[in-house]
Amino acid sequence: MALSDTQIQQLYTAYLGRPADQAGINYWKEQDVSLAQLRDSLANDAQPEYVELYGDRTRAELVEAVYQNMFGREADAEGLEYWVNGDGASVPASQLQQLFIAAASDEDSAAFDAQVEEDLGNVEPLPPGQYLRDRRRARRRCGQPQRAGS
Repeated sequence: MALSDTQIQQLYTAYLGRPADQAGINYWKEQDVSLAQLRDSLANDAQPEYVELYGDRTRAELVEAVYQNMFGREADAEGLEYWVNGDGASVPASQLQQLFIAAASDEDSAAFDAQVEEDLGNVEPLPPGQYLRDRRRARRRCGQPQRAGS
């Protein structure tokens, strides 16, 4: 089952700190990827926006950056300790944000959900016909046959 616009935007907000564009949302929905596959595409050293937000940091700096980006606040002492030295310390850096989404307190969840909704409201729509032109261009580059109506 394809991911929803909200699921895609949650990962863009958490991992890249920005709204997705409509072409990106359409692309990921068409690819029919899982949350883990989308996360792996966004959270890696080949993704400049991810590296700019989270790369080249100590574990403590990384956790602080995740709290700031996702919840708009500093990490509390217990949370920082858990993710830096406790059981959460073994979680790969690329998986932190997705776990933060799932485990957020009600207050943090509300803050993150509000940011995702704002980001969804800031998704730039594609000009009429642009998505179909982009799909055709991508198929030609990949050597895929054209389908009627696409």
